[in-house]
Amino acid sequence: MSKSNNRHDAGAKNKMHSNTLQETTTRNYNTRTDRAQARIFKLLGTGADNATTAADLAAALNTTPRHITREIRAERLAGFPIASSSAGYYRPTSRAESAAVAKKLHERAAEIHRVAVALERAAAADPNQVSINI
Repeated sequence: MSKSNNRHDAGAKNKMHSNTLQETTTRNYNTRTDRAQARIFKLLGTGADNATTAADLAAALNTTPRHITREIRAERLAGFPIASSSAGYYRPTSRAESAAVAKKLHERAAEIHRVAVALERAAAADPNQVSINI
């Protein structure tokens, strides 16, 4: 009996150690990811008057504007509030400003969807065109 209890205890300890290690690794990974993803957010000014263009951010970080827009997308998806206007990217000054930017993004998404549907209809009307699947 004592042997089986020891085996059970050892198995439980290994399982517990494995879970703890996995949680620690995940937590550390998330922390590193958050730090890396906040790179753009940290550089941004607050308010639309302090917006920074993707080109200026790219020059500051020695990368391309396209890479900056990808990083901004990743930071937004990670929960960093990054607003944008025709002047560039910035930290919103309030929840209302964040909501206004979110509304504009929704409107742009709806317009992109309308264009995609129109292209699909055009492709369906002309059998020589390639169809578009979304």
